[in-house]
This record gives sequence, structure tokens and C-alpha cells, in this order.
Amino acid sequence: MFSVLITGSSRGIGLELTKQFVTHHDPPDTVIATCRNPSTADELRSLMSRFNNLVILELDVNKVETFPRLVERVTSIVGSSGLNVLINNAGIVSKKSNLEDVIYDEYLNVLHTNTVAPVFLTQALLPLIKRAAAVNDEKEMCIKKAAVINISSVLGSVSLTTRGYWGYNESKAALNQASRLLSANVETDGILVVDIHPGSVKTDMGGPQASLTTEESVREMMDLIYNLSEYENDSFLRFDGEELPW
Repeated sequence: MFSVLITGSSRGIGLELTKQFVTHHDPPDTVIATCRNPSTADELRSLMSRFNNLVILELDVNKVETFPRLVERVTSIVGSSGLNVLINNAGIVSKKSNLEDVIYDEYLNVLHTNTVAPVFLTQALLPLIKRAAAVNDEKEMCIKKAAVINISSVLGSVSLTTRGYWGYNESKAALNQASRLLSANVETDGILVVDIHPGSVKTDMGGPQASLTTEESVREMMDLIYNLSEYENDSFLRFDGEELPW
């Protein structure tokens, strides 16, 4: 059984990832799309009515106390096969580029959503991801064995970026560092860990001036994701596969 869990699936990149996974020519047996309010996620619910490999679960990534219940639900779905792929996609931005404008609570919320939440969600689901890696022990590193994919941003590259948004840049730089630590922790388990920059995408977060549609960005990312191997492990990649500096 090949399974994928995606956070922040009700809109933007998360929704498009869900669409392209369920419609892929080699789709997962189960795609678990999570979002804060499934009852209002009309496009996601419509998709589920057409694809029997799609399951929607409620998840607010900032409510860490709900993670044990989520793990129970995911375990009941994937069973002894474990969870092959976790895609930490949910994220927010506060577009404050001047320190004078930064608001304390907004700043902490961005850091919590973009860095703290993915770390602890990965921690909660790691036993299921390790189970998938063990079940597929004969496979080399790939998404059909076990992988954690963090949707990051070039704004998190310390060596490339000098401008951007307070909170957001730091949160993605910290997420990148968390990915490197995770990779060192789980490499011997055969779990692949990568960060992917989706590009400048026309979403609620990226805005209409962005250069890529969600379909274009995710189409490129899907090609990359399906071809990930040990050679991409512990790396920071653009949506088209180009390696980025940390």
C-alpha cells in the first residue's frame, strides 16, 4: 500500500498537490488530505466524491494536542503498511518587511505554523513513517519507501536571501535546519528527507503577481517528487529539481 498525507489541502498548493496525486498515472493507494475545516472545503470534498483513494481528515497544525487523535485516524487507514509520505505544506505569511511594522503575536504565529507545527507533526507520525520504511526495506530511498517532504521557500536560504518578510524568512530557514536534523536522525531507517521551494506561485499567499500558477508549480514538483532518490536526500530543491543552497 502506497500512502501520502498532505497538510493544508483545502486551497493553493496543498489542494493542487492533492488533485495531481489522485489523478497521477501511478497514484497512491491512499491520499490523506488534511485541512482545518473539511466541512467548508468544497473543492476538496468534490474531489473526494470522484476519487475513492482520497480521504479528508480535519487537522489544524497549530493544535498539537490533536495530533494523537490524528495518528489514530491515520493508523486506522494505513494499517500495518505505515505512512509512506508526509508532505508538510501548511503555512502562512505575514508580509511585514520592515522591523518597525512587526507585530509580536503575528510573528510567533508564523514561526509556530511554519516551523514548530511541522516538526511536531513529523514527530507524531514518525512511527508510521518508520513502519513504511521497514515494510519496504528492500527498496532504495524513494517515495514508495518512506519520505518527509517539507514545502519550504527560497526566502529561507540564508546565503541567497537578504530581503523578504519578517517571521516568514526565519521560519523557512529554521524549517530547513529542522529537515537537516531530521535527515541525520532517520537516514539509517531509509527515510528520505527533502525541502522543496515551489517557486513564486499565484496563491492567496503568493499573490496575483507571482510567476507560476499552482498547476504549473505542482506539475513540476510532482515530476520531482516521483523521481526522488538517495541522491536528493538531505537537499533543498527548487520545484524543477535545481539544488538550492541552505
